[in-house]
Amino acid sequence: MTRRCCLGLVATGLINTHLSADEVDGSNQANRTRTLSTSKVAPGRVKTKWATEYRVGRFQVHSDAPMVASKSSPAGEFVQAAAAGQAATSSQLDHKKVAAELIAVQRDVERTLKIQPAESTIHVVLFHAEHEYNRYLSAYFPKLPRRRALYLQDRGPGMLFAYWHADLLEDLRHEVVHAVVNDEGQSPPIWLDEGVAEYFEVPAGQRFAGSPHLPAVVAKCNDATSPSLAGLAKVKSMAEFTEGYYRDSWAWVHFLLHRNRPLRRQLVRYLADLRSGTPVEPLEKQLQRTCPDLHQQFVAHFRHFASRQG
Repeated sequence: MTRRCCLGLVATGLINTHLSADEVDGSNQANRTRTLSTSKVAPGRVKTKWATEYRVGRFQVHSDAPMVASKSSPAGEFVQAAAAGQAATSSQLDHKKVAAELIAVQRDVERTLKIQPAESTIHVVLFHAEHEYNRYLSAYFPKLPRRRALYLQDRGPGMLFAYWHADLLEDLRHEVVHAVVNDEGQSPPIWLDEGVAEYFEVPAGQRFAGSPHLPAVVAKCNDATSPSLAGLAKVKSMAEFTEGYYRDSWAWVHFLLHRNRPLRRQLVRYLADLRSGTPVEPLEKQLQRTCPDLHQQFVAHFRHFASRQG
């Protein structure tokens, strides 16, 4: 299964005991919007009654297995039963960790990118197993691409779908970034949307020097090679967004956040203009004008990490 994904959907009122979404029709690669048509659930379709539902901040969590007390966890800590006959483990199925991560990454993104907190609900739908996640998406969203996790949003409430596995918290961090960054106004270009999500998906203490993307980017910069920002900006569809684009997008976001304060302010201002609906020049063109030695600055930024490692 491939990486996570953020898609736009007309999805008003879909999260309840039984979803009524029937299929997704058509696509618009220019703005990555898909149209969701709704109808009655056909006989034999998957119907889900959420065994667990709770709210934390703006997140409404729905899960298909009950929360139970864990004998291996401290008193008062709850974990989710994976399935009948399977033991839950606090390391994999701890709802307290899920709740904490949802709130923490939301606050990190808002603080770093100067985004005003919103109150609109984000629905988080968690399945106890990958096959249940796939079965559900196939029933209600059959034309969506298969990803390890999905964030869907347009005119209705944002919906985050994922399943329990070893990297669940990483997936949740990634998708919550999409939820916060795409909350209002115009969506960022794909490269920036995914680059910001890649930046925040690792734990907070690893964001500066602990990303798995860092060694490959440092190696390229040691050869005086920087990824083409103009090339990234030309990618208009998630279908075209290959693994290397995630790495390169992360690198540009890391550079803009950490190289110097003027670049960070430029990124923050660009995202603020998008949220306000202000007509704005593409960020890559702004950077070419305000930072004539952009390539040299990028290479120097990541060569610094090579010297730290040495």
